[in-house]
Amino acid sequence: MFLKNLSIFTRTTAFRLTLWYSSIFILSSLALFLLAYFLVSLTVRDQDQKMIRLKINEYVLMEQAEGTDALLKEIRQEHSSNRLAGFFVRVADPQNRTLVLTVPRHFKKTNPKMSSNKNSDPTDNLLFLPGEKDEDVLQVTTRHLSNGYILQVGKGPEEREDFLERFREIFGLIMIPVVLIGLIAGAFLAFRSLRPIRDLIHTVRDIDTGKMDARVPSSHTGDELDELVRLFNNMLEKIETLITGMQDALDNVAHDLRTPVTRLRTVVETTLQSESDQEALREALMDCAEESERLMTMLNTLLDISEAESGVMRLNIEVDVAMLIKDVVELYQYVAEERQISISATVPEGLKARVDAS
Repeated sequence: MFLKNLSIFTRTTAFRLTLWYSSIFILSSLALFLLAYFLVSLTVRDQDQKMIRLKINEYVLMEQAEGTDALLKEIRQEHSSNRLAGFFVRVADPQNRTLVLTVPRHFKKTNPKMSSNKNSDPTDNLLFLPGEKDEDVLQVTTRHLSNGYILQVGKGPEEREDFLERFREIFGLIMIPVVLIGLIAGAFLAFRSLRPIRDLIHTVRDIDTGKMDARVPSSHTGDELDELVRLFNNMLEKIETLITGMQDALDNVAHDLRTPVTRLRTVVETTLQSESDQEALREALMDCAEESERLMTMLNTLLDISEAESGVMRLNIEVDVAMLIKDVVELYQYVAEERQISISATVPEGLKARVDAS
């Protein structure tokens, strides 16, 4: 029973609208997160590159001011702090032999090859060196010092990945209420959107039980559903008017038919109960024929009214056109004489036509 009700519910328009609204909200939130994550990742990566450039510029200025020995001493003193901060620092002689090397955690000791050509461009050269894990990549910038020595400074992705990992965890926690809010908001929007449809269903059910005065409540929002409600209520009013008219017509017909039928029955009963002669019987039959003719006239009138209302009535009345024209002339003769107008008509006798004389 539960599975059957669940299957019926999943086929409803409200359920589908809820899924649509919720999916749009959740997917929009996910798209915003991906965009924010991409922008934050680029910002953090640019920040790491700025720190690398600042670090290498600091070492270059020190080498230019105090010499290579002072630079090597400074790098050895900062070995622990650079390692904890995730910096890679290497100084090599012109033959690319390592003199000082600081490697961040989670990275193997590496010896990135770099050309020792003294005429090479001293601008930054980026190298990407793999770490212990496949996803760990070390960005290394290389500079040639004035005496031909090679200075390489890089920064590991640990801090960046830790920051992005926290960002993803926070988003994962946020997505739980976002999904709930999306479902609740989708259900609310679906319920609100389908309210005119539910009111329409309730009104139809009330009419089915005999409440012809039931109407769909209008929200007066001016949208398509409100227009549908207005048209439906107008249709109900027309139907109620037609039904009321039919009921009144049937009551009037029943009242009008009762009189000739009663007379007809009275004549027949009176004649049967009395010992009448042939002339009395003849009169009784004539009365019956007269009342029957009245009944036929009423029924034909009702049929004509029904055909006229349905638009399928065909004229089947033969009119003497000559008499009709004479009656019209007589009708307007007095008005014409007052205005000193002479009216005359010459129409051949026996001219007939099937028209509506009115």
